[in-house]
Parts: sequence; C-alpha cells; structure tokens
Amino acid sequence: DFGLRLYQALSNNPEYSNGNLIISPYSITQALALAYNGTAGGTAAEMSDVLGWKGMSVADINDGNRQLRSLLENGGGVVLNVANSVWHTEDIEMKKSYLQTVKDSYRAEVKEADLLHVDAMDAINQWVNDKTSGMIPSIYDKPPGGVAVLINAIYFNGGWMDEFDPANTVEEPFTLTDGTTQKVPMMKREGRYSYKEGASWQAIRIPYGDGRMHMLVILPKESSSMDELQQQLWKDTSAWKGDFPHETIQLGLPKFKVEQTFELPDALQSLGMMKAFNRNEADFSAMADDGEKFW
Repeated sequence: DFGLRLYQALSNNPEYSNGNLIISPYSITQALALAYNGTAGGTAAEMSDVLGWKGMSVADINDGNRQLRSLLENGGGVVLNVANSVWHTEDIEMKKSYLQTVKDSYRAEVKEADLLHVDAMDAINQWVNDKTSGMIPSIYDKPPGGVAVLINAIYFNGGWMDEFDPANTVEEPFTLTDGTTQKVPMMKREGRYSYKEGASWQAIRIPYGDGRMHMLVILPKESSSMDELQQQLWKDTSAWKGDFPHETIQLGLPKFKVEQTFELPDALQSLGMMKAFNRNEADFSAMADDGEKFW
C-alpha cells in the first residue's frame, strides 16, 4: 500500500512521469525504518502514519521487518541480499540503545566517518558497490555532509523457473505509452502460468527459482491505457491478489533494463511526512542526545 501511494506521488511529478518509473518499496521502507527508530513525538507519529504502521509498537515493527527479511532472503532459488548501514561523524553521540536496535533488528553496520570528506564518499560508494555485486557502483558524486547517513542496499538475482530459450528471442514492435512503437528484443515461450484478465487488463505471474517468488506483470489491453491501469491500481489492488487460474500461455516478454535516481522528500512530504524534513520540528532524540545537530 505504501509503495503504491509513493509511486502515485512520484508519477504526479512531471520530472518522473514521462518515462519508466522504478522504485523498491521494500528498500525505501527499510531505510526509513532505520530513521524511524531514531524519532520521537510528532515526527514518529507522522512517519508511522505514512508507512502504514499506525497503532503498532516499535518492537512489533522491528520484529515484523526482521521476519519479512528472513522470508525474502530465503525465497528459494533466488539470491536476495539486504544490507543496512549507519554512518555518523565522531562528534555526535549516537544513543547505544538506537545503535543496538538497528544492529539487532536490521543487521545494520555502524561506522564512523567524516561525512564532509571525500574518503567517506568513497567508502560509502564502495560499500554499496560491494553489497549490490557491482550493480550500483556508487550513490554519491560528492561527500554527503551532515552528521549521519542511513543506507539500505538490496541485490536481487532470480533465475526464471522456466527459462526462455535465447533462440526464440525475436525483434518485435513494442507499444509505448504515447501510442508509438519501437522494435525491441522479445523473449518468447509457451507454458503453463498463473494468468488472469479483466475487462481492461491482463495479468501473469512468472515464477522465479522454485516458485516461491514471482514477477507480476499487468498489461493494459489495447482498449485501455497505462493511465487507466494505474488509476485502478491506486484505487483497489484486490483484483491482483489471491490465486490466479493456470492457463497455457503464449508469452512474449521484452528484454529490458531500467535504472533511475530521484529524491524522495517532496513525495514523502506530499504523503504527510512533514516534520522529519523541517529543521524546527524534526525530533530525532531517540537517535542521539544532541539530535538537533541533524539539522
């Protein structure tokens, strides 16, 4: 639910709405969970509302995230590495209870660094590069500054349960959102898949590894559009939950690569997470006694 609300907020930004948009709700949630554990008062209340944790204790949230991580990292036949870290300057006294919590619940590595120095930038970039097997070689092109940096990195590598034969990949036209087409390599195979369709969409689950994880692909029919599909997703996702019937499917899936960088404060503030980004109202007193230094 949080992922879809965040996706909607980002898609409403003209800077991100004209092309592909990719986010990892899990990665963003983990990074924000590291911050949430350091908040108190109204800042904590706003964050819990936006993240969908209202009414839950911090202990239950951390336990839930710990269990979710265990489930994802043991998905069967896939490689999923989740890594968290907290980098802070030596002149800020981080609370031992906070550091112990992020170590125990999120396996976060805690490191001291001069965040104004290029050495810290290089160290963080190398850490991210290592944790993502080189898929994300860097995240900073200048020293991050500030007094603390909370980082989440995820690496996922999943082979299909039923592999596509490269010999069956052919160039075919692919229709873009604006109605134009371009030739793309289309991977093709016939097989039994979990498949469902509605009046304006088709959906298929393509399993990874031993089948405990899958990619869900939802395609608008020719009579519909991406905008109409997105409006349905944001309104009610129940059509794509639960079991799908199994059908014999002629599947064509384009080979694709997407990468994107964006800033989240505006989108998160539009969802109601205001105080955390306001130097006069942010309360990170559960992270450090001198939490005002975060601003």
